[in-house]
Amino acid sequence: MLHTKGPWHYGRCKDFANVGGSARLVPARGWFIGAEGRYDIAEVLLTASQSAAEQEANAKLMSAAPDLLTALKDLLGCCELNLDEMEDDTRRAIDAAREAVHAAASWRNANEPDEVRR
Repeated sequence: MLHTKGPWHYGRCKDFANVGGSARLVPARGWFIGAEGRYDIAEVLLTASQSAAEQEANAKLMSAAPDLLTALKDLLGCCELNLDEMEDDTRRAIDAAREAVHAAASWRNANEPDEVRR
């Protein structure tokens, strides 16, 4: 696994955040994505082109990424057993899910079954 281990969380940026044991200035308007006491995975800044609600929704979605990736990998592993019995629409959805997992790239792990990793 190459990405920061989940679970991730999100929260409002404050004027200062303790990152790696040292305080540093972060934007006071926006959200951070962090994990286990870390605030440095990502920051979502408020911009004039997006509402605060939209930016918060983006931060919430990004913070769910490790859980979503794990759930999708687990689901794909279950689907492999019955793929021949599925409708075309279902197979296309599974292929799209495989592509999404592949696009994440860092999920690959030597312990994953080949049929899920392809």
